[in-house]
Amino acid sequence: MQHFLKIAGKRCGESSKVKKVRKFKEKTFPLEPAMTSKADKFLTHVRRRLWLPLGIGDACCPGRFCSERLDELGIHLLSCNRSGRLQERAYPFERTLMQICKEAGGRVSRPQPLVRRLGLTGRAPDLTDQRRIDFAVYGLDIFGGLPICIDATIVSPISTEGVPHSGCATDHDAVFTAAAREKYATYHDLVASNRCRFLVIAAGTGGRWSDDCVRLLRELARFRAESEPPLLRRSMELAFLRRWWSLLSVALHDSIAAALDPSLDVAEGLFPVADAIDVWARDPPHTSVLGCPA
Repeated sequence: MQHFLKIAGKRCGESSKVKKVRKFKEKTFPLEPAMTSKADKFLTHVRRRLWLPLGIGDACCPGRFCSERLDELGIHLLSCNRSGRLQERAYPFERTLMQICKEAGGRVSRPQPLVRRLGLTGRAPDLTDQRRIDFAVYGLDIFGGLPICIDATIVSPISTEGVPHSGCATDHDAVFTAAAREKYATYHDLVASNRCRFLVIAAGTGGRWSDDCVRLLRELARFRAESEPPLLRRSMELAFLRRWWSLLSVALHDSIAAALDPSLDVAEGLFPVADAIDVWARDPPHTSVLGCPA
């Protein structure tokens, strides 16, 4: 019997050439951990996109000065600025942006530098100025070759009461306009300076990106691909765009899922056992070759 199985395996299994091709593909196109989400975070993301109950463990907002009762969809936690979760969820997003700028060939400053120490405002520094930006990038031949000051933010188009913010019901980018207006007022000297370019990289909790974010990644990919042979530049540009959008998307949704429930025990016991999406994620159904029954 063992001899028969050995022979059958040779005849019915993969040939040596197929195995070599499969191994070559696995080595050539690796899937990095930063491009994948863990099961619990992925389920939280999918349930949030489908407006299904998240099973959040806390009954009330964890904010020190907020005791509002939490809704099952996580709307309050995505907008409450007193919960402490808004600052936590931005950290992975900012670090991913810094990594992308490094891969594009830029020199990235230390995280959260003081504005007065950058020397980009064009005026004498104020020693009492404690403002910080997320990071600055130097050495990129984009936006006129000026240093780029980046401040990233993740915004929700829905308020803590569960209603859309002003203008967000009809304009999908209205939430980005409000966030950029607030950042421009805070860093007005960087905006008016001719020594740098100030960008507000904003992302929505639903997965929408601001125009500055899209433009920045396109310019970075174009600059990074210029060092390649002319025949390969367009392909390399698209390859870097796919990679960087994957990194940003996973970082965005993982940080939001962790902010909604830092314990991440949602997938372990708080989800309904017979829920359709959980069953599909664990055991995807097989498609019948006979088609649908009449």
